[in-house]
Amino acid sequence: LPWDRIRAALWAVIVAGSTGAFIGDNLAYAIGHHWGKWFHRRAEHHPKFREKLEWADAQIRKRGGPLLITARFIPGGRTALTLSSGITRQRRWWFVRWVALATLLWASYAAGLAFVVGKPFKDDHTKAFWIAFGTAMAVNVMIEVIRHRRSRSRSLAPAAAD
Repeated sequence: LPWDRIRAALWAVIVAGSTGAFIGDNLAYAIGHHWGKWFHRRAEHHPKFREKLEWADAQIRKRGGPLLITARFIPGGRTALTLSSGITRQRRWWFVRWVALATLLWASYAAGLAFVVGKPFKDDHTKAFWIAFGTAMAVNVMIEVIRHRRSRSRSLAPAAAD
């Protein structure tokens, strides 16, 4: 196939994948938002549940955007975080912008990975899955290591100034 047709097909896959993921994430947010009242009523009567809900809200407010991106690459993570974003009443426009970026990155990664390494594994779906999963986990671990080091160096900086 000529490169122009391959490139056009790759872009079509990225657009289709990110559009579907974007719609799905927004649907999960809407479901979480709809059921959020139930979760908050439950939290009023169950202190441990309230603590968990408050923790989730604080984590999303503190690291939400990058979490939405990395959760796309973790099986089940996307669903948990998008539902939680709705349940904890995160701002809709904030959510839409981060999810748009997350789904575009995810679809680009998936399509690019399939394009680069798909042919050798076209008959071995198990290996293809583990390579894709391992790559995604490695990227997530690298992101978390960098985030942890940055937050640690920020917390040490004021102490060094004293």
